[in-house]
Amino acid sequence: VSRRRELLNWAYEKEGRYIIEDDYDSEFRFSGRPLPKLCSMDSGERVVYINTFSKTIAPSIRISYMVLPESLMERYNTKLGFYSCTVPSFVQYTLYKFIEEGYFEKHINRMKISYKALRNNIISIINSSPVSKKISISESVSGLHFLIKINTSLSDSELKSYFLKHRIRVNFLSDYSYDANDKFKSTIVFNYSGVNTADLKKALEIIEKWAVQN
Repeated sequence: VSRRRELLNWAYEKEGRYIIEDDYDSEFRFSGRPLPKLCSMDSGERVVYINTFSKTIAPSIRISYMVLPESLMERYNTKLGFYSCTVPSFVQYTLYKFIEEGYFEKHINRMKISYKALRNNIISIINSSPVSKKISISESVSGLHFLIKINTSLSDSELKSYFLKHRIRVNFLSDYSYDANDKFKSTIVFNYSGVNTADLKKALEIIEKWAVQN
């Protein structure tokens, strides 16, 4: 929460500063109290809030939404008001009824239980493998990703090349960084929502062979 206040204070320091809050999987928080949205803390109309139902329901319905500060609405209507929504009205209305009648909240609660069990199982498999001596896991209490920090002197590109040779595709935290920073180095962004545990065990065996050599 304190970090979020810092970001808001930064936005308030100059005119024309805005924060885009992409909140696509915040519904899945597994411990502690939910963190307040930046937009709910924003008293100066500097946060553009966006979210999607791709993670909470299904990617196939292709519905996302944006909540603009009141001060940006006129500019949006003037410059972008000609865009028409590509989502059929029937799908939108069905989603509206799904939310209004309480089914969405029940669905989220079921999915949180399911994803928490999956996350715990995935982390248990990783921690019980020999590879655990070379890695550390963090940021696992919320969302559908967590971070795996690898203890190695190799660069991210060298690690990525090695994994690709063995048909393991990974994304590193540095791939999402604007500039180079050592604290992002050797850190895999692990999306566990669609992981097959049998495939994970095979991948860990391959990584174990690399770990022994390094």
